[in-house]
Amino acid sequence: MSKILRVPEDVVVLVCDSKKALLLKNTGAVAQPVLQTEKSIERPKHAGEVGNPDRPGRRFDGGAAAVSGSSRSAMEATDVEAKRAEAFAVSIVSALGERHRKNPIGGLIIAAPPNFLGILRQNMDHDLRQLIRDEVAKELAEMPLSEIQKGLLNSL
Repeated sequence: MSKILRVPEDVVVLVCDSKKALLLKNTGAVAQPVLQTEKSIERPKHAGEVGNPDRPGRRFDGGAAAVSGSSRSAMEATDVEAKRAEAFAVSIVSALGERHRKNPIGGLIIAAPPNFLGILRQNMDHDLRQLIRDEVAKELAEMPLSEIQKGLLNSL
Protein backbone atom coordinates (compact mmCIF):
# COMPACT_ATOMS: atom_id res chain seq x y z
CA MET A 1 0.00 0.00 0.00
CA SER A 2 1.48 3.37 -0.99
CA LYS A 3 1.75 6.16 1.51
CA ILE A 4 -0.14 9.35 0.66
CA LEU A 5 1.83 12.45 1.57
CA ARG A 6 -0.22 15.51 2.44
CA VAL A 7 1.49 18.90 2.30
CA PRO A 8 -1.01 21.74 2.88
CA GLU A 9 -0.38 25.21 1.40
CA ASP A 10 0.59 26.70 4.77
CA VAL A 11 3.39 24.16 5.37
CA VAL A 12 6.92 25.33 4.59
CA VAL A 13 9.55 22.78 3.56
CA LEU A 14 13.10 23.71 4.58
CA VAL A 15 15.84 21.90 2.67
CA CYS A 16 19.32 22.90 3.80
CA ASP A 17 22.90 22.04 4.60
CA SER A 18 25.74 24.09 6.07
CA LYS A 19 26.12 26.18 2.89
CA LYS A 20 22.67 26.50 1.29
CA ALA A 21 19.02 26.67 2.38
CA LEU A 22 15.81 26.53 0.37
CA LEU A 23 12.36 27.44 1.67
CA LEU A 24 9.86 25.53 -0.45
CA LYS A 25 6.10 25.88 -0.66
CA ASN A 26 3.49 23.51 -2.10
CA THR A 27 1.77 25.00 -5.16
CA GLY A 28 0.00 21.79 -6.12
CA ALA A 29 -2.81 19.83 -4.51
CA VAL A 30 -2.57 18.82 -0.86
CA ALA A 31 -2.28 15.10 -1.71
CA GLN A 32 -0.07 15.67 -4.80
CA PRO A 33 2.46 18.31 -3.76
CA VAL A 34 4.42 20.36 -6.28
CA LEU A 35 7.20 22.18 -4.45
CA GLN A 36 8.36 25.61 -5.62
CA THR A 37 11.19 27.72 -4.21
CA GLU A 38 9.93 30.55 -2.05
CA LYS A 39 13.34 31.74 -0.86
CA SER A 40 16.95 30.70 -1.29
CA ILE A 41 19.66 31.52 1.24
CA GLU A 42 23.36 30.91 0.68
CA ARG A 43 26.15 31.18 3.22
CA PRO A 44 28.44 34.09 2.32
CA LYS A 45 31.87 33.09 1.10
CA HIS A 46 34.79 34.23 3.27
CA ALA A 47 38.27 35.03 2.02
CA GLY A 48 39.70 32.29 4.26
CA GLU A 49 37.20 29.62 3.18
CA VAL A 50 40.05 27.19 2.47
CA GLY A 51 40.61 26.30 6.10
CA ASN A 52 41.93 27.46 9.42
CA PRO A 53 45.12 29.50 8.95
CA ASP A 54 46.03 29.30 12.65
CA ARG A 55 47.89 26.36 14.05
CA PRO A 56 46.87 24.91 17.41
CA GLY A 57 48.20 26.75 20.44
CA ARG A 58 50.24 25.44 23.35
CA ARG A 59 50.06 26.21 27.03
CA PHE A 60 52.34 25.71 29.97
CA ASP A 61 51.27 23.13 32.53
CA GLY A 62 51.18 24.12 36.17
CA GLY A 63 53.22 22.59 38.96
CA ALA A 64 56.90 21.77 39.32
CA ALA A 65 57.33 21.14 35.59
CA ALA A 66 56.25 24.73 34.86
CA VAL A 67 59.17 26.05 36.90
CA SER A 68 61.65 24.31 34.64
CA GLY A 69 59.64 25.42 31.57
CA SER A 70 59.73 22.00 29.96
CA SER A 71 56.13 20.84 30.22
CA ARG A 72 53.67 22.21 27.65
CA SER A 73 50.40 20.81 26.34
CA ALA A 74 48.94 21.18 22.89
CA MET A 75 45.52 22.75 22.49
CA GLU A 76 42.93 21.74 19.95
CA ALA A 77 42.57 23.81 16.77
CA THR A 78 39.41 25.88 16.35
CA ASP A 79 36.92 24.19 14.02
CA VAL A 80 36.23 27.11 11.69
CA GLU A 81 33.78 25.16 9.52
CA ALA A 82 31.67 24.22 12.55
CA LYS A 83 31.54 27.87 13.65
CA ARG A 84 30.48 28.98 10.15
CA ALA A 85 27.85 26.21 10.00
CA GLU A 86 26.41 27.29 13.34
CA ALA A 87 26.33 30.95 12.28
CA PHE A 88 24.54 29.94 9.07
CA ALA A 89 22.03 27.86 11.06
CA VAL A 90 21.31 30.91 13.22
CA SER A 91 20.65 32.99 10.08
CA ILE A 92 18.31 30.29 8.69
CA VAL A 93 16.37 30.11 11.96
CA SER A 94 16.19 33.91 12.00
CA ALA A 95 14.82 33.96 8.43
CA LEU A 96 12.24 31.30 9.38
CA GLY A 97 11.19 33.29 12.45
CA GLU A 98 10.85 36.47 10.39
CA ARG A 99 8.83 34.58 7.75
CA HIS A 100 6.57 33.18 10.48
CA ARG A 101 5.96 36.64 11.97
CA LYS A 102 5.06 38.16 8.58
CA ASN A 103 3.01 35.25 7.23
CA PRO A 104 2.29 32.54 9.83
CA ILE A 105 3.55 29.06 8.98
CA GLY A 106 1.09 26.22 9.56
CA GLY A 107 3.80 23.57 9.75
CA LEU A 108 7.42 22.89 8.95
CA ILE A 109 9.12 19.96 7.27
CA ILE A 110 12.92 20.00 7.51
CA ALA A 111 15.40 18.06 5.37
CA ALA A 112 19.05 18.43 6.36
CA PRO A 113 22.11 16.28 7.09
CA PRO A 114 21.87 14.78 10.60
CA ASN A 115 24.56 16.95 12.21
CA PHE A 116 23.15 20.17 10.72
CA LEU A 117 19.64 19.13 11.74
CA GLY A 118 20.89 19.04 15.33
CA ILE A 119 22.43 22.51 15.03
CA LEU A 120 19.14 23.85 13.66
CA ARG A 121 17.15 22.31 16.51
CA GLN A 122 19.48 23.83 19.12
CA ASN A 123 19.00 27.31 17.67
CA MET A 124 15.21 27.19 17.24
CA ASP A 125 12.94 28.83 19.75
CA HIS A 126 9.93 27.04 21.21
CA ASP A 127 7.45 28.50 18.69
CA LEU A 128 9.36 27.22 15.66
CA ARG A 129 9.99 23.79 17.24
CA GLN A 130 6.23 23.42 17.75
CA LEU A 131 5.69 23.86 14.00
CA ILE A 132 7.88 20.89 12.97
CA ARG A 133 5.75 18.16 11.43
CA ASP A 134 8.53 15.96 10.08
CA GLU A 135 12.31 15.79 9.73
CA VAL A 136 14.33 14.05 7.04
CA ALA A 137 17.98 13.42 7.89
CA LYS A 138 19.31 13.53 4.32
CA GLU A 139 21.58 15.72 2.20
CA LEU A 140 19.23 17.13 -0.46
CA ALA A 141 20.17 20.83 -0.74
CA GLU A 142 22.58 20.44 -3.67
CA MET A 143 20.10 18.51 -5.82
CA PRO A 144 17.80 19.99 -8.49
CA LEU A 145 14.28 20.80 -7.26
CA SER A 146 12.73 17.78 -9.03
CA GLU A 147 15.18 15.43 -7.26
CA ILE A 148 14.58 17.17 -3.92
CA GLN A 149 10.84 16.59 -4.32
CA LYS A 150 11.35 12.89 -5.17
CA GLY A 151 13.75 12.44 -2.26
CA LEU A 152 11.35 14.07 0.17
CA LEU A 153 8.29 12.19 -1.02
CA ASN A 154 10.15 8.89 -0.73
CA SER A 155 11.42 9.71 2.78
CA LEU A 156 8.26 11.04 4.41
